[in-house]
Amino acid sequence: MTRHRRSVTRALKLDLAAFRPPPERKSDASRDAELMPVVLAEYAAIRQEIQTALSNQQSTLSVGAATLGLLAAVGARFWPRDLLVGGLVFSLAIPAACAMAVRMWYGELLRIARAARFIAELER
Repeated sequence: MTRHRRSVTRALKLDLAAFRPPPERKSDASRDAELMPVVLAEYAAIRQEIQTALSNQQSTLSVGAATLGLLAAVGARFWPRDLLVGGLVFSLAIPAACAMAVRMWYGELLRIARAARFIAELER
């Protein structure tokens, strides 16, 4: 038992001559100066992401309005002669297209909100 303890003690013995303290850390101001280009690039990228999301929102509204107009025209075309097709267009297709357009628009709004929250934290 004592022989085992001696070998463990020798294995765990530290060579204090080989120990060197860690290098001194830079001050906070110099570290902030080093990180500033990275933070500014990140800010610019997130700002561009917000601009892209705004553009996507506008495109979603445009395509959604065009789709609704087209579906309304199709429904109006069939309305006097074929009430079933016209009724299905007005009762199912138009509300579904409207819901999809609003959902896509809201998804872009959430994307903008996440990016804006990230930029607010970055600015602090």
